[in-house]
Order: sequence, then structure tokens, then C-alpha cells
Amino acid sequence: MFNSDNLRLDGKCAIITGAGAGIGKEIAITFATAGASVVVSDINADAANHVVDEIQQLGGQAFACR
Repeated sequence: MFNSDNLRLDGKCAIITGAGAGIGKEIAITFATAGASVVVSDINADAANHVVDEIQQLGGQAFACR
């Protein structure tokens, strides 16, 4: 399993497409916990906003876009 302590992304920005569910969601959360600011992009705006809420609850920085 990936451990975000092995890879730090502090000061980086990541745009994750299809991040409202599935693998994209998990990648967005993993990158955020590794320190990246994450743009959560998904065709389903509600799902993207939900992922942003999850990331922010974990202390990460994220923004949603459709």
C-alpha cells in the first residue's frame, strides 16, 4: 500500500480528472495527504464537492471544478 510519507508533494498542485469516484477519488485524496493542493475535476459536480469536503476534513487543500 502507498504511504504518503514516502512521497511529499508540498507546494505542488495536482489536477485530477475523474476524481469524483473510484481511482480518481483515491488518487486525489492520496495526493492531498501528501501535501499537494488538488483540483478535483469530475463531470458530476456534487461528487467532486463531496471529495473536496473529505480532503478538507483530512486537513488538505482542494478545489472542485466540472
